[in-house]
Amino acid sequence: MLGVFSAVDCRPGAIVLMVETASGPARLAVPSFDDVEFLSYRPDAPAGIPCGPQRPSYRVLATFRTDAPPLPNAGTPNRAVAIELLPDGYTPR
Repeated sequence: MLGVFSAVDCRPGAIVLMVETASGPARLAVPSFDDVEFLSYRPDAPAGIPCGPQRPSYRVLATFRTDAPPLPNAGTPNRAVAIELLPDGYTPR
């Protein structure tokens, strides 16, 4: 999905990534930061992803699965696979 990576909610047993999309907010969960791949196509990519609001909020392409068992305490069935930080001006085809 294409959207804006807005926040990370760090909970016991789950990391929930928030992505604001044209159709509304989406929540993607992983057990830990090691379970999602962060890729950047930006020269100004952050050195790390902290918990809390993401400043600045970058446009991203988020890849996720819906067939994995939900994580306890995550509040979403969506399991994050990858978050790609997109360059300014990127337009999907």
